[in-house]
Order: sequence, then C-alpha cells, then structure tokens
Amino acid sequence: VDFQSESVSIQATGFEFTMLYADVEKIELTALPEFGIMEKGTDTAALKCGNWKNDELGEYHLCVIPDVDRCVRVTLKDGRTVVFNYKEAENTEGVFSIFQENLEQ
Repeated sequence: VDFQSESVSIQATGFEFTMLYADVEKIELTALPEFGIMEKGTDTAALKCGNWKNDELGEYHLCVIPDVDRCVRVTLKDGRTVVFNYKEAENTEGVFSIFQENLEQ
C-alpha cells in the first residue's frame, strides 16, 4: 500500500490499482468477503489478487492475504469496489486509519 498526497496504490505481484481520494465514495473495515470466481489474476493459498466476481459485490478488484481475516473495502463513485488487506489484521486496521485520515484532508 502506497499512500500519496492525492491517491493510494495497492500493489502485489502482478497487480496494481491506484485510486484518487476524490473518487472514493466510502471505505469500510470489514471481514473478508466470499471471494467468488477469479476472472483474471492470482489465486494461491498465500495471495488472491486481480479481478474477481461474487454475488455480493459483483465484479470487483481484490488484493488480499487470505489468512488475514480483516480487509478494507473501498467503494468508488463510479461503482467499482476494491478489497484489500495487509500483512496482519492489526496492520490492515492501521492502513484503514491512514486511508480514512487522508480522505478527511
């Protein structure tokens, strides 16, 4: 996770997604979703990332470590959803807090 003054980038092997803070509708700290079906990306025991689809979110961008049970869910103003986490639940909560602070500036 790379926070910049006007955007945040989520990066993993073979995956990168950058979003402007101005494009964010809402963010939530939540449990991992049912992943659903990978349309394009990586699906291993250690990392799930890329373009996915499930019943709850429809098509969405995913970048998570499945063993970490917390994630940040971002809904963008154009309707896209991004779900990501960090190395541990505590780190994910810290990333969520930084993201939230950056949105409020």
